[in-house]
Amino acid sequence: MSGTRAMAETFSIEFDGPAFDKHQIPAAALAQSLLALDDLAKRISDVAYGKEAEAEIKVNAVKAGSFIVELYQECTATPLAAAASAVTVLTGVGYTLKKLLQLGKWALGKKVKVVEDQATNPNVTVENELGDRLQFDRCIVNIYNNNRTKTQLSRLTQTLDMEGAEAIKILAGEEDKEAATVTKEDRRYFRQEEGVVLTDNEVEVILDVLTCSVVGSPKNWRFNDGEEFTADVEDEEFLDAVKKRKIRIENGTSIRAVVRTVQYKAARTRSVKTVTEVREVIPPEE
Repeated sequence: MSGTRAMAETFSIEFDGPAFDKHQIPAAALAQSLLALDDLAKRISDVAYGKEAEAEIKVNAVKAGSFIVELYQECTATPLAAAASAVTVLTGVGYTLKKLLQLGKWALGKKVKVVEDQATNPNVTVENELGDRLQFDRCIVNIYNNNRTKTQLSRLTQTLDMEGAEAIKILAGEEDKEAATVTKEDRRYFRQEEGVVLTDNEVEVILDVLTCSVVGSPKNWRFNDGEEFTADVEDEEFLDAVKKRKIRIENGTSIRAVVRTVQYKAARTRSVKTVTEVREVIPPEE
């Protein structure tokens, strides 16, 4: 691809516990964790190299042990985007995933508040709900505070809700000797929904906006795609534009958007829809 730069790295995820040793974890549950990893990698790539970058995770090998999957991440971006990125080739996706898990545990699963931010410093000082303060990379904080990231971290760690699953570990390459670990006890910090994800699909559709939040709240928007439904909106740029009146939602307004439908299995099966990205606002016909 002309005018682009390819970047690659290898990192691994280990699922630990007697259930994995005895091969008692359903393949579907492991697949959801790997799909969450793929989505997180794309999110990191978007922030690091821009939304035009192409990122893909491939399973390189499944090693002996509790259950270790070695993953190969490949990203193609323009040289300018790569040079200006906040996550560099030297840190990479594996490193960023580790930091996201560490921040999530320190933040007790909640969003963190930036209390000190100097433009010349790549780190910002953040505060958790207990009032504790710590410095983290600005890019890591921005990715972590995104609602979509928190959903995918929940999906990544959902196997820990199963009996016999004890821990998930991330290593950022062969030379990395210190894993970021999420234990069964830590799972409470990442759990967003009760139950196991059965299916997780995205589709681009045209939606009629029936009810919106003019103050930019992500909660309880109502849409119609042939059938009425309620969904949260995760596109923070779109919500901010609505709040600042840069985008006006009027009677008859439609949007071209990506809708994510997740099916959960707990006491009963249920589906939750979320608008993850608004790609176009279509004004009402005059």
